[in-house]
Amino acid sequence: MVGLLLALASAAPAAIWPGEIDAYRQKTAGPADTSVLPELWKEYGFAEGETATYANGAKQLTATAWRFAESTGPMAAFYWQAPAGGTPIPLMKNGLAAKGVTLAAVGNYLVKFEGSYRPSASEIGFWVERFPGYTNRALPALPIYLPEGATSRRYITGPQGIAAFLPDLPVKTAAFEFGTEILVARYPTPSGELRVAVAGFANHAMARQQLPAFQQFAGEHAKRSGALVIVALPPVPADAAVVLDKLKYDSVVEYSDTVPTKMPNIAGLVLGSFRLVGALILVGLGSGGSVALFLFLRQRRRESGVSLDAMTRLNLD
Repeated sequence: MVGLLLALASAAPAAIWPGEIDAYRQKTAGPADTSVLPELWKEYGFAEGETATYANGAKQLTATAWRFAESTGPMAAFYWQAPAGGTPIPLMKNGLAAKGVTLAAVGNYLVKFEGSYRPSASEIGFWVERFPGYTNRALPALPIYLPEGATSRRYITGPQGIAAFLPDLPVKTAAFEFGTEILVARYPTPSGELRVAVAGFANHAMARQQLPAFQQFAGEHAKRSGALVIVALPPVPADAAVVLDKLKYDSVVEYSDTVPTKMPNIAGLVLGSFRLVGALILVGLGSGGSVALFLFLRQRRRESGVSLDAMTRLNLD
């Protein structure tokens, strides 16, 4: 019986959210919702999650955290869950704030705040850095190749993503055994909406090998650029080249959000500044006093008839 209780205790998920967030106090906590496309969450590397409710008088706050195996999962889930009409959070690569909702991917966590509480990048980083199992590693470079102006993005790491976001592409064409990752984006153009799929491979040889399969799927609208295969998905607007010509391979490394995670200690900074200024004043006074004392003694000796400049001669003949 004791062994069973220990096993159940070890299997229970660890608490993620703290008892208080600023002036909000936690009321309830439970598992985060992954009921919509649960296999896709799993494919993204979802490990555990928690939703907590808070209250500050009449103000309510719901905070949800999803922890993933590594940083690609939160980024992919962020693209998928991004609130409509959201505006970027300053100092964050993957953070959006909309009416009543703030969503951000930091390290291996995706977090969402629902309510009137609007945390800044530093506040989000402050909480996430203290979550259990937090890590922060390099992100895939694939999103860097996309031009600005996409109205939506979806990140695909396996068959579940294909089924959800690109069902017309055969899974075997993607060749996930090569570690392929695909980014699908939508762009508005004067001639209509352009859908672009960019498949990223580990090296040029893999992309070259898989290009014929993508050309069999999309014909002349599939091309290779370095380790990328770029596909304009039908129907392709006449002015698609405006976007497609900006998609080119380059060797880059992208890093996950490293937002300020500790609130600045203003009082400490001011006190430290005063200490530094005080130390400099003492050093200046000491140096000036030493020079003044030397000059004073020199003048006294001159007045007494003793020359400080007299040369001492040693008669050694």
